[in-house]
Amino acid sequence: MSRIELASGKSVFPYPVACVTNRGICRGPLLARIAWLTRAKPACIILREKDLAEDAYAKLAGETLEICRNGGVRCVLHGWPEVARHLDCRSIQLTLPQMRELPRQRLSFFSVRAVSVHSPEEAREAEELGATHLVAGHVFATSCKPGLAPRGTDFIRSVAAATRLPVFGIGGISAVNARAVLKAGARGVCIMSEAMQCEDFQAYSRSW
Repeated sequence: MSRIELASGKSVFPYPVACVTNRGICRGPLLARIAWLTRAKPACIILREKDLAEDAYAKLAGETLEICRNGGVRCVLHGWPEVARHLDCRSIQLTLPQMRELPRQRLSFFSVRAVSVHSPEEAREAEELGATHLVAGHVFATSCKPGLAPRGTDFIRSVAAATRLPVFGIGGISAVNARAVLKAGARGVCIMSEAMQCEDFQAYSRSW
């Protein structure tokens, strides 16, 4: 992987970008990629890896949290609130069904409570349940959702209008189309494929 030349603490991105992991498409070892991404100073790194069992996810999460803490980047764990509590990670992303089931006293442990939503109605419900951030998608066509039609930027506009919470668009987002998502009302965007496969974030950042 190429070097990332950065001023101390400065992000290569001009607005909030969350890097989402997917070891299935990662160029090289995932932990090395995560360490490399921390040098780009994204808004956060979301450890997704939805196919892992709890024990395997917990092991990877512990290693990822250490890398992110050393790199000064927030790590958001995905889908395993008890793993996050055990590791003292206070940033979590949940599905809406998980959010509905998690007792308020357990939810209060987390300072960042991102929830995946797919409609304005879900956005309003997530806010009422105590979410702090929304991840809305999928916006554009993506190989991660084969056969499913993308919802487009009008979807982001409707979600952003339905809530006071910051909305991050996800799904098929790249440097080419990210600004359209922001113009539709998103606070930031999530990238997966480019985060996992890009070779030179310094050059890549100039295209945003």
